[in-house]
Amino acid sequence: MDRCWMFSVAWLSVSIFHTFAMRYDGHKLVQLKLPSADTWSAAYDLLTNYTDQQGIDIWRPLDFNLRVDIQMTDDVIKSLRGRLKNLNIEHDILMDDIQSLIDFQERERRRRKRYADPVRRVVGHYASYDEIVEWMEHVATTSPDIAEVFSIGKTLSGRDMRVLKLGVPKPNKWSVFVDAGIHSREWIAPATVIYMANQLIEGYLYGDYEAEQMLESLDWYILPLINIDGYEHSFSKNRLWRKNRRLHKNGCVGVDLNRNWNFHWGEVNASPDPCNDLYRGDSASSEPEVQNMANFLMEQSNAMIAYISYHSYGQRIFTRWDFSADESPDDHHELLSLAIRAADAISAVNDVQYDAGISPELMDPFGGGSADWAKGVANIKYSYLVELRDRATASGRGHYGFLLPPDHIRPSGEENWAGMKVIAKEIMAQYGHVPAPTVERRIGKKKEVAKDALNRGSSCVLSKFVIITLLFSLCYLS
Repeated sequence: MDRCWMFSVAWLSVSIFHTFAMRYDGHKLVQLKLPSADTWSAAYDLLTNYTDQQGIDIWRPLDFNLRVDIQMTDDVIKSLRGRLKNLNIEHDILMDDIQSLIDFQERERRRRKRYADPVRRVVGHYASYDEIVEWMEHVATTSPDIAEVFSIGKTLSGRDMRVLKLGVPKPNKWSVFVDAGIHSREWIAPATVIYMANQLIEGYLYGDYEAEQMLESLDWYILPLINIDGYEHSFSKNRLWRKNRRLHKNGCVGVDLNRNWNFHWGEVNASPDPCNDLYRGDSASSEPEVQNMANFLMEQSNAMIAYISYHSYGQRIFTRWDFSADESPDDHHELLSLAIRAADAISAVNDVQYDAGISPELMDPFGGGSADWAKGVANIKYSYLVELRDRATASGRGHYGFLLPPDHIRPSGEENWAGMKVIAKEIMAQYGHVPAPTVERRIGKKKEVAKDALNRGSSCVLSKFVIITLLFSLCYLS
């Protein structure tokens, strides 16, 4: 019976541990200012010595302004101060208490009114997966002439990856795919995409000419949440969780879904370590979330003219390629020119400056990303990755990183809606007179992929249940 008591206490301890949220008391967001790009190698080696022990987390990699944002504790800051000074690296505290901002955000989220109307409950708020699904179903029910909802497959944990399709039904239309939430802690991305989708819907219903044209001329496939399992984990357990929830043999969890795509997979800035936030996965396209998206995009690729993926943070529009600055697609200058115009339109709305260019020049290169795959494999012409705002004005007042307060959702949505309209108008001007190829959706294949992924997840859960049951039985029978 002693063994039973010990087992029960141990199991209860594990359960309690998984019930309470991860806290970041004493953590700050620090910005390092490097004197030259050459200094970064030495600084990175110095930080790496602390990463495994102290939980240092690089929120924004080194950019073209020679700035890098890093989450760290007071103790680490004090320990590093002298060494950073020796490298002539200055530092500023952008966020003095990360946990207090997380607590504030959670209070605001819980305090918001539980409106009966799903639109008022979700648009302009940080909503849960279930709330977002309810909103999508509401849209499809109340606007059946322009909206429908369907699943492209299931996540590792068996949640449906629901897509909201918007458009006036017509044959041979070009389509645009918009997604967000591939990194779970980037809450502003799904909220911004939902705001823009609502602008399309309400604009059409209330006679806005631009919205009408966008839905008459194009079909819009909107996936507000890619990494649903990670997103839900960030709501309940760890606000700063980034990856999906794949459990590895060594006990670490998660794959970075934006390093898992089968295009220059694992070549640059993608870790082979399952414990690293940039873990690329055991193999290219190993994750069901990526498989489901890739299957759908390939099925639609003949008529898919644009792919736009929203992230945070950095206030930039990235054109192709992400994996290298030494190569570029043939239409790079055309796509860059459009991205610059979209960035200018975004910046003009709320005085929040956006830049445009390629990731290796504005930030850092990385392989296995969805936007590169969309252009390089699915051959989608207009492929962009948008990094959303982290501060309130161009002057830099109010740095929030991944923890933007809820009152930034609408401004973020407004400014990016302006950028989206620039891109849509260009597509309509160039392709509005050209019929898109007919596309037939192959539902069966997607279901098989989703089924396999779900079976793997279900087997894991079932195995755990069997083990726990056996342990209890052995314990009490003895």
